[in-house]
Amino acid sequence: MTARKAAVLVVAVLVLLAGCTDGSSPAGPGGGSGDGGTDGAGGSDGGDGTGTDGFATTDREQVLREAGSFTATWRWSATGLDGESGAFDVTHTVDLEAGRSVTNWASSDGDDTEGWQQFHADGVTYTRYGSGEDAFYTSGAGDTDLVASSLAYGGLYAAADTDGLIDRGQERFDGVGVTRYELDESATVPWFAMGGGGGAGTVSDPDQLEEVDWTYAVLVDGNGLARQETWGWTGRTADGRTVSYEAVYSITAVGSTSVDEPAWLSEAKASAN
Repeated sequence: MTARKAAVLVVAVLVLLAGCTDGSSPAGPGGGSGDGGTDGAGGSDGGDGTGTDGFATTDREQVLREAGSFTATWRWSATGLDGESGAFDVTHTVDLEAGRSVTNWASSDGDDTEGWQQFHADGVTYTRYGSGEDAFYTSGAGDTDLVASSLAYGGLYAAADTDGLIDRGQERFDGVGVTRYELDESATVPWFAMGGGGGAGTVSDPDQLEEVDWTYAVLVDGNGLARQETWGWTGRTADGRTVSYEAVYSITAVGSTSVDEPAWLSEAKASAN
């Protein structure tokens, strides 16, 4: 892996970790903390864009454990002041009944993509780095909480007061009906939307830009499960250059995800002997 690719990966992980910090970060909309785990349905009261009476979510971890399987996807992307773009993707496929999961990480600088894969089954985790003749493997025994590790990337609404979320009506996502909630333009920008941008060229602090449009949206299905969160910003410099940062976390194929052994598993097992 080149130094540049490694830098992209490191910055992406730092951005991810910044999104998982606690109340020591700047306040979210309305300055509150919120708990994001209130029981109830995530339906709307008509989608008139006048309030958040309909915003309520179930315990995401409990719902997914009961469903038995799911796919969690997290994508970070940014375009810097130098016009270069970068992206970092993490995809977890989890089957609790089979006790299996596959995780794929991929880092891209706009031209090339590198990454690694991980397979967990029967109490052993196998990891593959590189590809082709350059591939190498590691393995280790130990219990892994497949649900908790998948949820480490999402649930950001739990860290901010939801009073600033406006019901924008109904739509479809992953084949199910969801209600879209977006951050009110008058609300305080949540701390987690401010992060990111590094690793894709040079992205300045959004406060240094001439114009900045912030975004934060949550899609909640009829069972109260938050299916997708999107947060980030797009800005323009004084000389007209556009920079951006976006992160998207999604939960799909709830109850219908299956996890097969990866084609490289036999090689990983052989390398462990």
